[in-house]
Amino acid sequence: MDVSYDRELNLSTNFEPTSFKEAASHDEWKEAMQKEYDALINNGTWKLVDPPLGTKPIGCKWVYKNKYKANASLDKHKARLVAKGFAWKEGVYYEETFAPTAKWATIQTLFAVAAQNGWKVQQIDVEIAFLNGDLKENVFMSQPEGFVVKGHEHKV
Repeated sequence: MDVSYDRELNLSTNFEPTSFKEAASHDEWKEAMQKEYDALINNGTWKLVDPPLGTKPIGCKWVYKNKYKANASLDKHKARLVAKGFAWKEGVYYEETFAPTAKWATIQTLFAVAAQNGWKVQQIDVEIAFLNGDLKENVFMSQPEGFVVKGHEHKV
């Protein structure tokens, strides 16, 4: 990285919080969390319910990342709400896992074939890709920090 470029970075723009407490003290990160939360609500990602007896809801946490443009300037602050699914046990909470991914070499090969054949290539940016998956299991997750619905604090 060019040292002169590194000195020009403003700490307020490249700061990435490591906790909700840190993020909540910065308007740009509060806005990023609100945008993520609104997208989840607008897509009907969950509904608040009473936790079934004997069910221990999984936790969740906010993850923060700066997104940059091709010219290395800040594009946006991105907050993601992630479930702490690592605490679940296969066969107890779920039966299988599946996350479709492609290796970079595969993508490069497809681009090369498309270029050789004169094919048109299009790109899309999927904001909330995980919402396209269907779950067979019921998942009970705690409400996200900073967004617990008043009067429904006990719900999951």
